Amino acid sequence: MSVYNETLQANTPVQGSIFGSALSTDLWNRLAGSPMLRPATPSVASSLALDKGHDDSMDVAMTDDHDAPAMLDSVVHLHELPGHFLYAYFERDTASARLQTPSGALVMNSFPVKPRIVCASRIAWRPVLGHDGTTGHRFDFVNEDGEIEAHAEVFVSSTQIQRVALVHRMFTPNARASGLVDQNSLLEFNSPVSHHERLVSFLSVLPTGQLYLPVNELAMGSQASLPVEIDGRHVSNPMSATAAVVWEHTRKQLSSISEIAVRAANQHNCSEFSRAGLA
Repeated sequence: MSVYNETLQANTPVQGSIFGSALSTDLWNRLAGSPMLRPATPSVASSLALDKGHDDSMDVAMTDDHDAPAMLDSVVHLHELPGHFLYAYFERDTASARLQTPSGALVMNSFPVKPRIVCASRIAWRPVLGHDGTTGHRFDFVNEDGEIEAHAEVFVSSTQIQRVALVHRMFTPNARASGLVDQNSLLEFNSPVSHHERLVSFLSVLPTGQLYLPVNELAMGSQASLPVEIDGRHVSNPMSATAAVVWEHTRKQLSSISEIAVRAANQHNCSEFSRAGLA
């Protein structure tokens, strides 16, 4: 019998999940690129469709100011990733930001894609109960002050990772719906393996003139390899024996997504530097 088939003890208090009875519908079926940013500049495509139609705020106005620094489009600020972190999600900002290119030039980056970084000194496990009655694993990412910066909820089916959510401490459904927190403060994967396969497929058929941004993926850091500690209140729970194995499987699958996302983002950056004559 698989270790993933263990069930919670009936008298064990369990944290409620942020998941509803199921994840949101599969957005892969709505694959589409964003509108053109400006003439002679490729349009931007993420791995998932935008949830809205044309957004005028994404159009970059032309300028006749020849003294202004060269303008880049949507360069991903991978250089902001620190040496050690647990994970980072990406958000596309509307305000331009200054960016130093590999050649040392200081230029303006329109609609920069910036990482939101989560760091931790410990990973602590406890069980979680979904609204549909399924039980899963919650991994808290705890900082040096003992505060939870974010957590991961992992649900398994047989020996497969079925659902994963990375939840920032600032996330609430209402806060995200009202725009008070980043959209990706809750980052969901309905089967990381399937997400990776679809991302590879998406990138292989990306039309000419469109560029990839990792706004539906993540970057994984070295702190994701920290050992899993068991919350003292749940040491007798039978699921605790599988916690480390579940997290290791989850970490590897998320890292596979991270590797291809960061590589494709780097390719996009290089293309932008070359287009602007800053390679």
